[in-house]
Amino acid sequence: MLKRLKVDIEDLVKDNVLPIIPKEDFKNRSTFIDREMAGGQIVKVLESECSKHGVKNKQIKNKVFGCEIHKRSIQYAVNKENLKGNYTMENNNLPKHF
Repeated sequence: MLKRLKVDIEDLVKDNVLPIIPKEDFKNRSTFIDREMAGGQIVKVLESECSKHGVKNKQIKNKVFGCEIHKRSIQYAVNKENLKGNYTMENNNLPKHF
């Protein structure tokens, strides 16, 4: 995880991941997951894009998911990036359809 925290991947995600996601997926019932969210860089960009498309914070909680094996990693990411999604330590607690 530390290696990923040290690398700024926000522009990489914006330039290479966002363009391949259909814009309607940010507005409809589609969901997103980062199963190894580390510092939350990817989910931060996804949440931001959802907000740009009019998705409210309450809806983001049911749309953007992530998990990490250490609780402190989740807390760090949520606090640092002001994340609104649904983040947990257990993959099994996450919805199966993404």
